Amino acid sequence: MASKRLLPTAVVAVLLAATSCGSRPTYAGALEGMIGTTGTEVVNEAFLARLSGTEAGRAGLVDTDFAAETYDSVVIVALAAEVAGTDGTALAKEITGVTRDGTECESFAACLAVIREGGDPSYVGATGRRPLNEAGEPDTGNYQVETFGANDRIDPKKRTFRKGSRPDTMTVTSQPITANLQGDGVLRIGALQPKTGRAKIYLPAVSAGWELALADIKAAGGVLGQPLEHRTADAGDASDDTGVRGARALLADGVDVVIAANSSAVTLQVIDEIVNAGIPIFSPLNTAPVLTNYADHGLYFRNLPSDLIQADTLAHVIAERGNRTVSIVALDDAYGNGLAEQLAKSFETLGVTLLTTDLYGGATSDFFPIARRVAAADPDAIVLVSFSEASRALRAFVVSGIGPRRKQIFGTDGTTNNTIGELFDAGR
Repeated sequence: MASKRLLPTAVVAVLLAATSCGSRPTYAGALEGMIGTTGTEVVNEAFLARLSGTEAGRAGLVDTDFAAETYDSVVIVALAAEVAGTDGTALAKEITGVTRDGTECESFAACLAVIREGGDPSYVGATGRRPLNEAGEPDTGNYQVETFGANDRIDPKKRTFRKGSRPDTMTVTSQPITANLQGDGVLRIGALQPKTGRAKIYLPAVSAGWELALADIKAAGGVLGQPLEHRTADAGDASDDTGVRGARALLADGVDVVIAANSSAVTLQVIDEIVNAGIPIFSPLNTAPVLTNYADHGLYFRNLPSDLIQADTLAHVIAERGNRTVSIVALDDAYGNGLAEQLAKSFETLGVTLLTTDLYGGATSDFFPIARRVAAADPDAIVLVSFSEASRALRAFVVSGIGPRRKQIFGTDGTTNNTIGELFDAGR
């Protein structure tokens, strides 16, 4: 294992003193060396440049995570409607098909040309070729392994890639689509977007991907020969009913498909009501394992792989860096629990000892008790499964002497982004 640069004892003392006085401690560069996986593959520069031309892009994009997945989800739904020849429930039966086994095409316009020529399109989107299986999700993931630099931001020069595939513990089942809502010839897509809540850090990128997809579909003449109609609602957090109210508003507006939601926990709040109404859901952000075989009447789809794949991949990354003991700190929801459970299974297989697991609630703001327990366990590595609150957890780790310069700290996709560095530097 590589040696680590230690945070000076004097600095730790100053930060502890500042904390006891009620101020918010910061220490520039303290995140250097933190490593994490993201589920977003590198997209091409042309796509990134086009994102910057959207309204959300012109406002500034700190990160582009999930912009490509959002873009692809809208295009896939539109192509499925074209193949089905309707905006009714029958389009759901074509969603997996337009991602596999056909003539490869890299845009809505190109795939539309394949359809009009009587062909079978196989969409290769902004995230590359990502075919969906019988459960409506990818079987594999190509993860970026990111490392934070001295400026508390991801250092692209240190980026590596790690492919993961479905672990032996993961089973997939298909469900028949029994709903049969008839369309009216106009495709209406609604989106639950993270306008508030801990996942709000993804809103700029998600909005940019959404806007670009709508623009490209409009430029190609719309869907089924008609302009695509669209609306958005706030997904909020699972700690409140914002997402439920947003989903009901979209259903009341007569949407044919819902692009949802910012988190797996929010999707689990709304999925029953949406699919029971015969409306398909396509998520560009959900990764919770429980959603793979959820009783969704065959109407739930996602273009990110299950966290069982990410967790197994991250466990290998951690073990390969020489870590033999580990502690997990995870959000106590569908996302955090799913990752924590698979990490534990993969660590056992790899001969890595799991010393402690701390699950925290969504309202947690004080991470010092957790940091003290982890420090007492003294693991080689710490895994942080969280969202924007990761900045507060990391601050507690640094002040408690177990920051990235003393311990190898690893994050999952909710933690591994530049916004976390911004929040950390700002003391938030």
